[in-house]
Amino acid sequence: IHSFPTRRSSDLDFISKPAYSKAYNTNMVGMISWTKNESGNVVGGACASLKLEAIEKIIKQLKFGKEGYGVLISDDGTIIIHPDKENVVGKNINETDDTQLKELANVIKKNNNGKFYLKQGDHKKIVFYNKVPVSGWTVINIVHTCELFSSVNKKIGRASCRERVYG
Repeated sequence: IHSFPTRRSSDLDFISKPAYSKAYNTNMVGMISWTKNESGNVVGGACASLKLEAIEKIIKQLKFGKEGYGVLISDDGTIIIHPDKENVVGKNINETDDTQLKELANVIKKNNNGKFYLKQGDHKKIVFYNKVPVSGWTVINIVHTCELFSSVNKKIGRASCRERVYG
């Protein structure tokens, strides 16, 4: 069980940190949304709980190609959802020794959405990210450039993902 931070938006809508539910035997998040009148006063609200697995299914659908994958991180950089649950979930990208991931963390802190490039040996990846306003979490989609540009590679006669079309 991991401990994740809580985030409140300026208009009081709220998504809780994931927490283990004994009743459901799984990690859950709580959500609250408020209704305000014309004066801005709260006049009602609704709340619900959602299994973290439901959010994980959505993040997994972000997969692009055979190697791409989705990730969800909290506003403090804690990894909430990642394909490698055992070794990555619960860790913080701000506390890694990997300089590229630290740079990615800094870029995400400064921007609500955008893209970032990672390089691991001969492999290049593009990281697309977008912040979720109510939670402050960031949805990340990591795409291998060779898969992204595979149709271009085929048209110019390059069959291997390791060969580059870009600089």
